[in-house]
Amino acid sequence: MRLFRVGEITCSPHFLSSYRRLSNFNSQYRSTFSSIRNYALDTRQYVSYNNSLLHKTYRKRVTPSIWKPVLFTLIASGSTFAIATTISAEKIKARRKNMYRFYNDNDQNAGDIVTYREPWVKGIFHRLIQKIEDSKLYKNLHGDWKFMTKQWNSLSDSTKTIAILIGINTIIYGMWQFHPLRVVMNNYFVHNPLSGRSFTLLTSMFSHEVFWHYSFNMLALYSFGDLVYRIFGREQFLAFYLSSGMVASCISHVASLSFKRYGTIMPSLGASGAIFACIAACAIKHPDSSIYLIFLPFFPIKIGYALPAIMAFDLWGIISGMTMFDHFAHLAGTISGLIYTKFGQELYWKAVKQI
Repeated sequence: MRLFRVGEITCSPHFLSSYRRLSNFNSQYRSTFSSIRNYALDTRQYVSYNNSLLHKTYRKRVTPSIWKPVLFTLIASGSTFAIATTISAEKIKARRKNMYRFYNDNDQNAGDIVTYREPWVKGIFHRLIQKIEDSKLYKNLHGDWKFMTKQWNSLSDSTKTIAILIGINTIIYGMWQFHPLRVVMNNYFVHNPLSGRSFTLLTSMFSHEVFWHYSFNMLALYSFGDLVYRIFGREQFLAFYLSSGMVASCISHVASLSFKRYGTIMPSLGASGAIFACIAACAIKHPDSSIYLIFLPFFPIKIGYALPAIMAFDLWGIISGMTMFDHFAHLAGTISGLIYTKFGQELYWKAVKQI
């Protein structure tokens, strides 16, 4: 039997052939694993692989788009204003024609549906209702409900609208604190320019993950939202709030894909774009109103002077590359609020009169 020397080891021909086959298999396995790993990194970083059909299909499905979010923003914003103008026009027509109808107990259409049933069904129904009304739990709940209804009805329409918006933000903030829902929240309540989802431009407006972000935005919404509501009215305020938030997120989306590499794009969420638009509307209509800035909490500043300082800060954040805040969205929301308050309000009422 012939022996062969491999390095310092003497071995048989059969062992040497097995060793060579094993070495070839290991090298082939390593090259395959390396190609798979490189391909995975490639799809994550969007580096082009021209010879991979699978990669071309993957890029076609998830490659970020600029025009798709822009189209969604235009359609959604236009729809909100179309609905708002229609409702405002119908309200004006109803007031002019005195089309409100009031029903009282003597109205023939306001009868109890039980009267149309058999007497024994009516008796069972009334006895059941009577037992529920006599229960202590019902009395307590009914008393609490009447108290809450009375308090709610005592609020102004502007306060009710702002409270509903804050309530929606609060519910979604609470969902963020429930850890099993984190995957759902990241997919549907955060706008990621690389995700290919355009509807998150709207849903991310009501989403806040951390408490300080939620508390600052809701405090600002409560402070400025009521004043903007009184300037625009309910329908126009809601259309203004939703559209300005979507426009701010869309501008941030386009700017992120245009001026940043894919590896450094950050997802965005929050109502800051819409709130900055409300601040801009207040600065146009009430420039002498005083506000307190976060950085100067004890010194009141007129909003007409504070707004340019805020815009300068966001512009400096864009130039310096700060990533703590979404400065593109803040600046876009402010500019959209200024433009709409200056020119859009007149166009809105012209459209209402034409309906």
